[in-house]
Amino acid sequence: FTNGITGLEELEDNITTSLQSLIAHTSSIGYLVGNGELDLNDNHTKISCTNEACKSKLIGRLKKWVETMKIMELAPVTLEKFIDGGLISSVADLYKADFSVIADWAGFGERSVEIYTKNIKKANTATLAQFIAGFNINDIGEKVIQKMIDAKGLRTLDDFANSSYQDLICEGVGEITARKFIEGFSAVYQDLLETSKYVEIQLPPEKDSNKLAGMVFCFTGKACLPRPQLQAMAEANGGKCASSVSKNTTYLVTDDELSGSSKAKKAMELGTKILRSEEFLAMVNS
Repeated sequence: FTNGITGLEELEDNITTSLQSLIAHTSSIGYLVGNGELDLNDNHTKISCTNEACKSKLIGRLKKWVETMKIMELAPVTLEKFIDGGLISSVADLYKADFSVIADWAGFGERSVEIYTKNIKKANTATLAQFIAGFNINDIGEKVIQKMIDAKGLRTLDDFANSSYQDLICEGVGEITARKFIEGFSAVYQDLLETSKYVEIQLPPEKDSNKLAGMVFCFTGKACLPRPQLQAMAEANGGKCASSVSKNTTYLVTDDELSGSSKAKKAMELGTKILRSEEFLAMVNS
């Protein structure tokens, strides 16, 4: 048993030494952009670049934004081509770029210009938590950001910008997470502000009532209003929102109940009641 523990410790030491050598070598050959450096986390499970201008970090941020905003057809390999071609260098550039230039690029065409322009233009509303989470700040997700918003009453980007890491510590958000968030938020703040010119941030609503207290809603598919707006209504009236259907879900809200989507199938399997968006609005306005 002792020998087994010693062997594991030696293996961990060897792996750590190898990772540190990789970091030193990668930095020495100029792989990193600007003044960045690779960082090995405390439990030696992850290497990350500290430079926000690093190409790999930019691709990761753009990929996260595309996923969060559900922008179709923009694969990471496509985003990399846009970066290499000098078309984009930030999230805001997705909204500012003149995509007509790619019509002459190999593998693209006029149809590509039309698709990318249309899909990006449609991605124009988000809740505050979704918007910030879309920038992939030190892998801090939407749920953690929402905890800070709820606990501290934050309503705008400026509210976050004027906060110290101590201000953001709350239940579920410790000092380390708060520090990491503030560092990452500050690094991409200008891009956040520029992107907010093209994407409407839905303000966290003041609570209107508790009429939906104890109810859990999952929104999916087509609806009469943008999903972030419907989610905000649910939360403003005491309800909770879930990203997937489970035994704890009270209602699945969709105008595509016969679409055969995984969420609709799960709701039918569990016996979860399905509401059309108009029925949900009637419930809120009752």
